[in-house]
Amino acid sequence: MGKGNFDENGSMRLSLRWYYSIVVCSQIIGVIAVILIGIFLGKYRGGFGWGSDLEKVFNYHPLFMTLGMVF
Repeated sequence: MGKGNFDENGSMRLSLRWYYSIVVCSQIIGVIAVILIGIFLGKYRGGFGWGSDLEKVFNYHPLFMTLGMVF
């Protein structure tokens, strides 16, 4: 009792496989997005800084926002 029949267990296994594949794909896309934003900000927006240059300090903001939204 409570173990279900064979079809229900197979269906559960299939749905878990889809779940794990979607999670892996989303994490790969997230890593690629973080890398591309880092390259864009580092090369085309003047890089990153920690000091009196507020434009370079603000370049951390989009990078950290992407990290927070993806991971």
